[in-house]
Amino acid sequence: MATRRWLTAIVALLLIASACGDDSVAPTTTDGESSTAATTTEATSSTAAASSTAATTTTTATPPEVEDPIDLDDLTLYDEPADTSYRVTLFFHFRAETDAGTVDGTQLVDGGKLLDPVRFELTGQAEGDATGPQCFEFHNLPGFVDPYEVYLNDGGFLTGEASLLAEGLGVNDRLVDRYAITMDNIDPTDPAGSEVDELTEAYLDIDREGRFVVQLVLNGRGRSALLTGQPSLIGDVDYALNFSEFGTVQTLQAPVGC
Repeated sequence: MATRRWLTAIVALLLIASACGDDSVAPTTTDGESSTAATTTEATSSTAAASSTAATTTTTATPPEVEDPIDLDDLTLYDEPADTSYRVTLFFHFRAETDAGTVDGTQLVDGGKLLDPVRFELTGQAEGDATGPQCFEFHNLPGFVDPYEVYLNDGGFLTGEASLLAEGLGVNDRLVDRYAITMDNIDPTDPAGSEVDELTEAYLDIDREGRFVVQLVLNGRGRSALLTGQPSLIGDVDYALNFSEFGTVQTLQAPVGC
């Protein structure tokens, strides 16, 4: 539990704080030879027809049914896709105007999962006025499982039902369904959720086939005590969590400067 709480606190740093047989009867005849010939001819014709039918028949898989709405409290929604490599990037930008000037900071995270052998690499970097660690290797945290667990499960602050916004979109080379995120979906009791004041654009992209998160975008107004060091400072927030290069990523690199 201590590890979980500590992970949640770390996540709060980066968040604003993601299916009968053939009935035909052969004709009969009193002539045995004619009967044999007729039967042979019919059998051959039936076989050819069956072969022709088989050759021209194609099986079309039924596409997964689009869910509407989805339950954001269902933790299986945030499971990592099995047996595949992927890349993960996080962009979090905070900007606010104060009497002392502009506070403008960015937190970047880059990394992902590689196979053979399975390993995770996940490095964060603070830029500008962001007070987070300049370079921080998240995958070295005790109890680290995977980026889906850290950002969407342990760090989950989404709740309630989300309605379908668009279906069949191409995002990060995947076919996704997009669901609208509103303030009703932000858990105010969560450390990260409690710092969200307004959403101007927010959505969650779910992979149509695998039903896993491909992208989470949250833009609006909010606060981040851990990121800015100023609990009451309200500013503009742009947040984008992306999973991509599924099954194709070969190498992972830390952000430039780490």
